[in-house]
Amino acid sequence: IHAGQCYRLVVMDIEQEMLHQLDPMRFMSGPVVCEMHRHEYWRKGIDGMQMIIPSYIMDDGESIFTVTEFKKILASGHVDLDAPCPMGYRTIHCICGHQSEDAPVLLKLLLEYQPRLVNSRAASITETPLMAACAYGRKEMVKILLEYQADPFAIDYAGRTPEDYAKQCCQYMADVLVASVPIIVPELIK
Repeated sequence: IHAGQCYRLVVMDIEQEMLHQLDPMRFMSGPVVCEMHRHEYWRKGIDGMQMIIPSYIMDDGESIFTVTEFKKILASGHVDLDAPCPMGYRTIHCICGHQSEDAPVLLKLLLEYQPRLVNSRAASITETPLMAACAYGRKEMVKILLEYQADPFAIDYAGRTPEDYAKQCCQYMADVLVASVPIIVPELIK
């Protein structure tokens, strides 16, 4: 190695370490950042956060806000509803796929707050909220999205429509049911 190259490598290492000290989140993977954001939110609450990214908090598929909490988040003025989680889903997608009883109410609140989100696309996979609701078999969410002018003819990166997502969901459920028959009624299998 030439002396100039060695010097450049040392300087680059020092610069990287300085950047890491200034912004350690830059060097972490998406799921780790989401987990840190979720724990920070739980620890500090709405008023203690500089910016709340709901998709990061709901990224685990289990966490969801109460109606009162979500109203406060929307009213706080320091919320980023467009930031996608590492899987590419935005806040509206996370809500549309959630099984919580409050999810339909949260969706209505979100769409009243920002109606333009109704047709927002997930990062990279270009899935719409309507596609997410269809994929999870969330009929009530589908109705709400259509009331707010969701595009039923939208196409994702693979050329699939919300109808294709709905068919895929039903086929999946049918496959699960058929796979369960031998366990439930073994005498039907000869």
